[in-house]
Amino acid sequence: MPNRLPSLYTQGGEFVDIQGIEYIGYYHIMEDGTIMSGPEHSETDITLYRISSNRSKQQISLSTQKYNKNSVEKRINLEFNELINIESSNIFNKLSDDTSRDIAKFFTLYNEIFYDIPKEGSTQSHRFLIEQSSEYINFNPNSDLIASLRQEITDLREELLAEQQKTSDLLNSLNN
Repeated sequence: MPNRLPSLYTQGGEFVDIQGIEYIGYYHIMEDGTIMSGPEHSETDITLYRISSNRSKQQISLSTQKYNKNSVEKRINLEFNELINIESSNIFNKLSDDTSRDIAKFFTLYNEIFYDIPKEGSTQSHRFLIEQSSEYINFNPNSDLIASLRQEITDLREELLAEQQKTSDLLNSLNN
């Protein structure tokens, strides 16, 4: 049984659980300082967290507004260009005029900076581009090899089964 200090009781305002729900009831403090629910230590205890003394209680009013599909499309711009600042990004300045992006310009620029792009890296690298594009088009460079190996395994299993059947037939004929 882990060592603990004697059980205590809180009427609230001192502790919350991991979800932030205020705890009222018996608690105990483990020797390492961990505050646990319940008067005695058990497997079902939950860890409690002390509410900081400078935290004031205040009521927060939450409200929601529901939108149907048509009003969402009218109120919210669903284009991804809102997620980045196009003016501050050199590549997008080179790729776009004020109205649209040009794929040909993208590939021209890509060819210009091809050797400046790192070979490896989790982002902004040739490896990242290959993995992202391969995932997009559902391309697996080893799929043909995997398919041929699976077929070879199937063929070998069939050969093995046929040889086992021959052995079994031969043993049966010798025993009869």
